[in-house]
Amino acid sequence: MSNMDANMFSIKLNLNTILEKFLNIEDDNFEENMEEIKLLAEQVKIKKSEIKAVMPVTEMKKFNLELEEITKKIKNCFDNIVEEKEKEIKKVSCELNKLTNEKKLALYKRW
Repeated sequence: MSNMDANMFSIKLNLNTILEKFLNIEDDNFEENMEEIKLLAEQVKIKKSEIKAVMPVTEMKKFNLELEEITKKIKNCFDNIVEEKEKEIKKVSCELNKLTNEKKLALYKRW
């Protein structure tokens, strides 16, 4: 296996690992998984630049098309996580507003 083939395999493997990390992300492992995802993404970036330096543009386009499906899955997974967290933030914000209003009403009733 050539160095370029090894890099291509490594990129595919790392992207699949990133997707797996996103799919298994929970509140209790969020920080750990995100750190691992960042490291894997950096490795993908480095390997891709190494391949780009030696691979013809037409071949690089074909390789990028191979990776397109997994990168779309990763993007969707990330978007879903962001959307879920935004919903949680809105819910907590609503609860805090309710508590604040209740506190104001209690203070008003004392007067």
